[in-house]
Amino acid sequence: MVKFDIKYENASAFKYLALEVKGAYSQIPDKITQLMQLTAEQNLFPSMRGPVLAIFYNDPREVANVDEYFWAVGYPCAEMANFKAPLKLKERKESFVAKATIYGPYDKLAETYPLIEEQITKDEYKILFWSLEMYLDDPRTVKPENLRTQAWIDVKK
Repeated sequence: MVKFDIKYENASAFKYLALEVKGAYSQIPDKITQLMQLTAEQNLFPSMRGPVLAIFYNDPREVANVDEYFWAVGYPCAEMANFKAPLKLKERKESFVAKATIYGPYDKLAETYPLIEEQITKDEYKILFWSLEMYLDDPRTVKPENLRTQAWIDVKK
């Protein structure tokens, strides 16, 4: 079983470079590889200001099928990053979030989400939106059972 802990806090706004995607979340690993290739080709590594993330623009429970999932992979960046398409500069607005740090393999994330939702409800918060996953470790150098992912879930009392 994957472990997690939750903290509730204000999350500041931040700018990020994004590679936008429509379709299944199973594309995340390949899209992260593409993002890193574009970052290297465009010499953007000095502009990175945080870990790689997947950010979700719509709720999969509210769309008809997987082809309508709209999301991106990206990373926080310097405001003056000099980038080219297909990358886009985006901004995540400030919000109040449940930051759930999940410990374990990436392929176990989805089965952890119902447990996180249950805990948020027990803590008397209402879930507004699952907004992003931040990948805190490099899976090339960290064993799957030691990986940490931080999920940000917009909530309110």
